[in-house]
Amino acid sequence: MKSRGTYIGSFSLKRQLQPKEAWVHPVTGKVVRKGWEDPNVPEYQRNWVVVFSIPGQAQRSVTAGTKLVRYRICDRCMAEVENPVVTRPRCECQQRVTGWAESWLETQTVLLQRGEIARLEEMRAPKTWSSPQEVLALYVKRGPADARARVNSLGVILGQARGLSLDSFGWSDLTKRLKKDWAEMRQEAGRRGWLGLGAGKKAPAGAWEELRALKAAGELPALDLRTVAEWNTTITSYFTNVNTIFGEDARDRILEGLRVPDLGDFLGAKFKLPKPKGHKSIPPEVMAEIERRLPALRVEDEQLYAFFRVCEETGVRPGTLRALGGEALRLLDAVGLASARAQMAAEWRVPVEELGEFGALLCIPAVKGGHEVVTPVSTETVRLLVEMRRDASLFGCVHPTEMKDLHNRRLNEWLRECGVQGTQVAYLLRHRKAQALRRFGGVAAVSVGLGHVDEAMAKRYSREDRLVPAVRR
Repeated sequence: MKSRGTYIGSFSLKRQLQPKEAWVHPVTGKVVRKGWEDPNVPEYQRNWVVVFSIPGQAQRSVTAGTKLVRYRICDRCMAEVENPVVTRPRCECQQRVTGWAESWLETQTVLLQRGEIARLEEMRAPKTWSSPQEVLALYVKRGPADARARVNSLGVILGQARGLSLDSFGWSDLTKRLKKDWAEMRQEAGRRGWLGLGAGKKAPAGAWEELRALKAAGELPALDLRTVAEWNTTITSYFTNVNTIFGEDARDRILEGLRVPDLGDFLGAKFKLPKPKGHKSIPPEVMAEIERRLPALRVEDEQLYAFFRVCEETGVRPGTLRALGGEALRLLDAVGLASARAQMAAEWRVPVEELGEFGALLCIPAVKGGHEVVTPVSTETVRLLVEMRRDASLFGCVHPTEMKDLHNRRLNEWLRECGVQGTQVAYLLRHRKAQALRRFGGVAAVSVGLGHVDEAMAKRYSREDRLVPAVRR
């Protein structure tokens, strides 16, 4: 190769070498690329390759020309046994590529003098992304209070639709197809009665493997965009959760410093799935049956009785309540109770005597983007909580699994025995409280009492007691 200096740096020409070995397609068996006929005689393609050397940069080999216009090697340079750059330096085909190379190097020199080379290299180089696992770990660490639950939603989608775990998936797995496949599988699981008690806990062993096999064979029903179904609410909620993990707001506030791919195909995938309108409520006759059974429940299971009472009185999410420690219950003396009652009466513009009695305040931390709530608890319930609470559990649970069991199994099963229907039956106590708050003080009361910032959400919860309203902190 002959080197020619021009401006800053230099370049040299060489013929583009043909791969020595032939390549046969592993499936079709066809010869895709021929190798050298004589292993000792090199063969070349008809392209000139220019090797550029610029100070401070790695040596670069470029096929001469553009994608549309290539500078080809003439027949005589092609047939030359020796190096034509040495034996035929004045050949017209070499003169053309030399002019192109000098122009290219001149442009690079100007950019180098302007300090723009580094920026162009960054644009040209393939981007390296932070791993999905690194992104999720930071989201859980810096994200909202329910960040772990949102990440778990992604884990459910990956596990059921692809058989992957949060530790094993890659960015290429997050596609529109993933969402659509999972939605179709969830709908079929719902039609088969596998989604009772939430999250597919009624699904038999191997259920999701069976649905994945049906999908792979093209035998799974297409996404149903017409039938109103409860499981469509869950599907939509899970999609919302995972979108917030990788959305623009999370990238700006939570994932700053990490490189997250665009994921436009995944984040932009949205399906209008028909969902039941409004929130379910507990019918009056079922509520009457609950009240009839409460005295027996207090004797048989005092812990469950206390958990029910707090759910009913405060309207706090059962999942939030079960995680509270003993310090969440704020005991007040007579002066403190009188002061709290006076503050509530002033805020709600009602006479003090219209407020129900209570024995303490329960402090609920802000969750799901809402605000902190301080809500009163009846004297009877306070007595029970004082006796059973521990530092780590308001309801005296020893282990986190016991806390989950108190809500997910014991309370839900007892409510179903009383006649409450649906999946998240304990959550209906929150809707019942919302309706009572709305009757007491309008939509604003619902927003304050349940911790909602969005008034529209407060309206949905309170559509259609003896309990007093909560206060905003």
